Amino acid sequence: MSSHSDLIRRAFQRSHCLPVKLTPKGFLAHDELLTSLAGRVARTQLIRKLFEDSILACYSNDGLSSRDGSDCDRCAHPRCQPQLRLHLQEGNVRYIIDLPATSARNFLAIEDQARSQGHNLDDWDLTLTVHDQGRWGEVRFHRGLQQP
Repeated sequence: MSSHSDLIRRAFQRSHCLPVKLTPKGFLAHDELLTSLAGRVARTQLIRKLFEDSILACYSNDGLSSRDGSDCDRCAHPRCQPQLRLHLQEGNVRYIIDLPATSARNFLAIEDQARSQGHNLDDWDLTLTVHDQGRWGEVRFHRGLQQP
């Protein structure tokens, strides 16, 4: 098979979605702990999660209404946490990471930096690392592909 044919086939392959859990020590993908992730932002979305006794009690995948149909603005539960779901594309793998507030603010800061330079963030290659905050990890965003 020619390299031209391989290129065409790769262009039409579906991405493999890989959910990633954020830990204080890095990114947990399946059972592998990664110190960094790299790629380009493919999508972001607002989600909301409410945990009660460490169990997910309520969830919204659009930040507007929960799975049971409740309006998020009306409910406004004090422990309901907005998060930013980030889809990071690297080759044929799409990492899906839920970013809590501090990590989401870091994401918004690098997005502002891109805009101030006249770019869209999805045009930039990014490297994501985790800063250990003790009981939780904070995602930091760096422009360019960097070695851990």
